[in-house]
Amino acid sequence: MTRSELRDLLEGGACTTAVLVAQESVSIEGSPASFTLEAESGAQVSRLFCQRCGSPLFARNTSGPALLAVKVATLDDPTWVRPGVEISTDSAPPWALLAHDLPRFAKNFGGT
Repeated sequence: MTRSELRDLLEGGACTTAVLVAQESVSIEGSPASFTLEAESGAQVSRLFCQRCGSPLFARNTSGPALLAVKVATLDDPTWVRPGVEISTDSAPPWALLAHDLPRFAKNFGGT
């Protein structure tokens, strides 16, 4: 399976919107399932999802262990979210519409 096929499987498409928060500020009820893979940088990236329906919930990265990426689709009110950066733009499909006014990172913050 290629990286882009894996991304589409895990995220349901070419992109996802997440909010980075301090992991200690989040209380998780229940036990989400997870899948961990090694990023190109060597960091371990874990995707956490609902065991019942498979919906993506969070992502963790060992290069930023204090942070948790919360999938915006899980928020009761996502209207306050405003994108601040675009990551992994080097693997964006040709049809992806990238914002012209946001900072871009070819990989992820710090290359992970």
